[in-house]
Amino acid sequence: MSSKILKISLVILIVALVEIVGAFAFYNNYKPRPSNNLFVYRNIKYGFEIDYPNNLVPERTFKTFYHLSDKWRAETYVENSKGIPIVSIPIYRIDNNNYYPRYYSAEVRVGVSKDPQDIKDCLEIDPSYTNVTSTDEIINGVTFKKFKIQNAAMMQYLSGFSYRTIHNDSCYAIEQLAAGSNYREQASPNDIPDSILNSYFDKAGEIIKTFKFIR
Repeated sequence: MSSKILKISLVILIVALVEIVGAFAFYNNYKPRPSNNLFVYRNIKYGFEIDYPNNLVPERTFKTFYHLSDKWRAETYVENSKGIPIVSIPIYRIDNNNYYPRYYSAEVRVGVSKDPQDIKDCLEIDPSYTNVTSTDEIINGVTFKKFKIQNAAMMQYLSGFSYRTIHNDSCYAIEQLAAGSNYREQASPNDIPDSILNSYFDKAGEIIKTFKFIR
């Protein structure tokens, strides 16, 4: 085996090991609660935990939709931010073909950034929402700034809330999000009522109420 092939093989092996270790560390963060059919995601590195129903499957990465990127928090305008997506907990996702909604996703996201600009802007209203006021929300003893998220165009939308606080010299964004299509054709039995979609979005809000720092 040539030295070049050996080096390439070694690099592939190292990458695979990193992925395995990362996956183990991620999934090892899950612990069952003794009751209420809940699991807890605990992240030692970033010092927090959050409960979620045991029929849900958290994800390591953020998915993209028309108005929703895979960045560490929704609609951040900081270019080249070093913010990190930590965990996404999808409540409900559907691709509904030609029925209403064409697609829909309700989820909870947790992202963290140590970027100085992100920290500076953490508790400020985003420039695109100058007519929106923020409110204070206390979650398990910690005060968060609660920002409304609203964006719509091309018969698609993003809505929700971003809860942000500064902790351990980092900006934490815990977000309750709904992304979907509001295009409607003739009514069909396959359509999903807004009341049901809203119930999944509300469930995301219930999960956020369990967020707490552990250090």
